[in-house]
Parts: sequence; structure tokens; C-alpha cells
Amino acid sequence: MPRNDSHVLEVNTPLLAAGNLYLSGCLRFIYIMTWQIPQKIKSILGSLVLAVVLLFIVFWAASNGQKAAQAAIIIQTGQQATKALNYFYQDQNRYPSALEFDDQNTMLSYFTSFPLPEFISASCSKSFDYKRPSDNSYGLSFCLPAANGQFSSGWNTVTGTTPQ
Repeated sequence: MPRNDSHVLEVNTPLLAAGNLYLSGCLRFIYIMTWQIPQKIKSILGSLVLAVVLLFIVFWAASNGQKAAQAAIIIQTGQQATKALNYFYQDQNRYPSALEFDDQNTMLSYFTSFPLPEFISASCSKSFDYKRPSDNSYGLSFCLPAANGQFSSGWNTVTGTTPQ
């Protein structure tokens, strides 16, 4: 028997296009919800982690640079202090007592600025400590926040005896 296609409903092309557009919009929404948003979150989190790591490196480098600069200043000041102590010895025929060393009026005759600079850190509650075991010897200890040359971080001591 011949086939009668007259009962087949003709499909409206604009309606099909609208359905495809709707389906396309739904698929796009599902794609965004399952892939792009987590990808964006991952990208943002990755950027934040990278920024935090970079900031940590910058602050770490700045902190180490500051400690190295402070250590250099302390060493230079210690070298100047040993010269000043020798000048004191030449004038007084002895090294200053601990009380004299702490007296700004007495020591300004031998130092360009006194008291000596202090750089307080976690490992150093003060930068310098002076002791005089006898009139003819002294010990000048200094605390470095970072190693520098022949000196280690922490407390180091230079001793002096009667200059020749």
C-alpha cells in the first residue's frame, strides 16, 4: 500500500531553531557551571597563592637585607670602638671601667656619637656589651642579627690588651 504522508505534521523551522537555541543555552549554562567557574576559581586561587609566595619571598629578602646591613653597621661600630678604647688607654694609661664606658659625657671625647647604636632583634636583646677585667684589658662583645664575614650571627667578642 502506498504510504500517505499527509498526516505527518510539518515541522515549523523557526520553532526548531528556538528549541535548539534553548538547548544550546542550557548546555552552555551546564558547561559554565561544571567547568568554567571552577576553572576561574582555580585560576584566582592559583594567582593568590603565587602572590602570597612572591610577597613572602620579597619580605624574606628585605628582612635578610636589613639584618645584613645592621650586622655591617655593628661590625664597623665595633672597629671604631676598639680604636676609641685604645685612644682612651693612651690618654688615661688604662681602659675605661664599665661605668665610664656607659657614661656618654666621658666617651664622647673618644667617639663621634655615643651611645653606640642598638639593633634589637629576636636573637639580640642589645648590640654591645663592654667588660674590663683589668686596667690593661677589655672585652667588647657585639651581637649580630646575621653572619657577616668572619663573624657569626649572635654574640661575638673582641678583646684588647695594652697597645704596643
